[in-house]
Amino acid sequence: MSQSPFTAASLAKFARIGFTAALSPECLLCGDECSYDNWDLCSRCQHYLRFSGERCSQCALPLTASLTSTAPTICGDCQLHPKPFGRVHAACIYNATSSHLIYSFKEGHQWQPARALCRLLIEQIEGNKQQLTNCTLVPVPCHTSKLRERGFAQASELSRYLSRKLSLPHQALLTKNDQGPPQKSLNREQRLKNLSRTFSAAGQVPEHCLLIDDVMTTGATAIAATNALINAGAKRVDIAVLARTPLKAH
Repeated sequence: MSQSPFTAASLAKFARIGFTAALSPECLLCGDECSYDNWDLCSRCQHYLRFSGERCSQCALPLTASLTSTAPTICGDCQLHPKPFGRVHAACIYNATSSHLIYSFKEGHQWQPARALCRLLIEQIEGNKQQLTNCTLVPVPCHTSKLRERGFAQASELSRYLSRKLSLPHQALLTKNDQGPPQKSLNREQRLKNLSRTFSAAGQVPEHCLLIDDVMTTGATAIAATNALINAGAKRVDIAVLARTPLKAH
């Protein structure tokens, strides 16, 4: 199912915001002056949003202890619950600051916060871009009720933007079949069960897909969407998200 673009009113609002930023670029978070190379976040706030310390080499979950080994480190959750996807690329940790930016994008229809986080995400992806040379970006779809309520599909907009910036193809291959209970109200096991048959893939699915979403929490959505793509013919699925939620907040 194709996802609708932003409404005309939203696009006009984004244009006004962009024009103002061009005249006097200020950091979205602290208000300090930004460079014209990055109109959205100052270098200090970028540093604050970026990950620090070790992360799981598969799911990007922040690890509690710094490890001396240079070998890829898999977190305990990935060891106990093997994932069908390959690697997660995350722009930043999900905290009060990043959640504010994401909320402004999803509910406030502001593109600047999404662009700011996409730039951090592109840094993560560029570091491993040789592994993504022939992949296709695939957005996680939202249900039609959410689409009507919000007016746009956030993952589709992120996927289109990243597709242009990374020079990688974009295809809306997934459909969300059933709304089900809100994911935020469920624990890990309930989320997995709730989403087990939620997604389906249509059309010719490429061998390598990069699944695009805004936030990864337990990974239930990523697992369900990955399984749908693999069942439809994908050989490998990687994930790219704006923010990764720490395990303690699951």
